[in-house]
Amino acid sequence: MGLGGGADGGGWGAEPAGLFAEKAIRQAFVSKVYSILTVQLIFTSILIGMFVLNTETKLYFARSQGWMFLGFAIFFVTYLILVCVESARRSTPCNFILLSILTLGYGLVAAITSCRYDTKIVMYAFVATGISCFLIAAFARSTKFDMTNCGTTLCLLGLAHMLIGTVMVLVLVPMGYANVASLILSIAGALLASLYLIFDLQLIMGGRKCELSPEEYILGAIMLYTDIIQIFIYLLEIFNRLSDD
Repeated sequence: MGLGGGADGGGWGAEPAGLFAEKAIRQAFVSKVYSILTVQLIFTSILIGMFVLNTETKLYFARSQGWMFLGFAIFFVTYLILVCVESARRSTPCNFILLSILTLGYGLVAAITSCRYDTKIVMYAFVATGISCFLIAAFARSTKFDMTNCGTTLCLLGLAHMLIGTVMVLVLVPMGYANVASLILSIAGALLASLYLIFDLQLIMGGRKCELSPEEYILGAIMLYTDIIQIFIYLLEIFNRLSDD
């Protein structure tokens, strides 16, 4: 009986130890993702500030389309490499070099986009993005609803947003409702990006039906970073249209 009890005790003790180790790994993974994301956002914020707060720089980039295309091309190419090539995003220091280039590219897109708006609008959008992301993160952590079950639905919503947006531009803009179309699409885009952020946060935090591997910290940082920048860009347009009204 004594030996049997000891064996049972060892059996019962193994599971909590395994769960504890798994939680520790997940927590370390989440901390790593958030640390990388923080550096990305600080760099992007500084870049936006440099572009927006300097009048000459702001005017130059507000009129320049080439830099916008260059920034997006840099982002898009590195994004495809990191997302599609597993070895590229898991090999150090290659993954951090590519992530830095991606952050530079998308940071340029965000900064140049900001140059097209009044500085006050940029500040409103900046603060609103921070508050929104904090609330979204709190909701994603506390809610019992598993957003990771809705991957297909979110993809379909994204496709619908693109198609409906194209139709609205083709129909409403010629009719003189460009501002209305822009406001509607921006609000829908911000809501959709917020849903993507909840989905990605739950994938990273784990404990849901689907979760991101602890080895995919680069992918996790990319997902959150692109979601947040998208929300910021949509909020820029929303505040701009509301201020015009």
